[in-house]
Amino acid sequence: MQYPEVLLPRTHFKRIEEDLSEHHLCRTTPTRNFLNAAGLIKDEELFRNELEFLDYSTNHLGQFEMDFNFLSLCGDNRKYFRSYWNFTDDVICPEYLQDFEVDNSKGVFFFKIGEIHRKIQFPLVKNSKGKNDTFTAIVKHTPTHSNFWHFSIAWIDANGDEVNPRGSSTWKNSLIASIRAHLLNKFLVDKPVPALIEERYFLKS
Repeated sequence: MQYPEVLLPRTHFKRIEEDLSEHHLCRTTPTRNFLNAAGLIKDEELFRNELEFLDYSTNHLGQFEMDFNFLSLCGDNRKYFRSYWNFTDDVICPEYLQDFEVDNSKGVFFFKIGEIHRKIQFPLVKNSKGKNDTFTAIVKHTPTHSNFWHFSIAWIDANGDEVNPRGSSTWKNSLIASIRAHLLNKFLVDKPVPALIEERYFLKS
């Protein structure tokens, strides 16, 4: 089985920064049975580690086809293939069974970018002195060595500074709880219509 060539970053590609409000993101869950009795995503399916919410991994549904969700990285090179690409290096193509396998047991849910990017915003008290800040969701293009169509849901404060997912602070626990609640109100179960990203958005001139 060949790894889909369309997923691989190329040195003539650039970061995607155009408006994709009408496009959709997809994210996998460990199993297809990912909803609870209330019709919400189970916590263990929505995230593996709560800190994931500060740099939430998703894929753009378009050039990244629905079936690609069931490809799973494996092996000794997994860390390399999952790490972010620097827009200059040639990448290695994953090899079947050595670097990736197929897992059809996974579930998939979706977000509309226009419902997330700079649309989710909330205040938060950051310390015991009552200092307030405001956090806003951003959807940004974060290609990996194995997937050019990888996007992240991240968060910026009132100064426009992105929240660092590393490290722990008490206020981050409150931030994560708020993020979880907002994302649970935005997920979609039904597959949306995929939309290809125009070449001029990702090809260098």
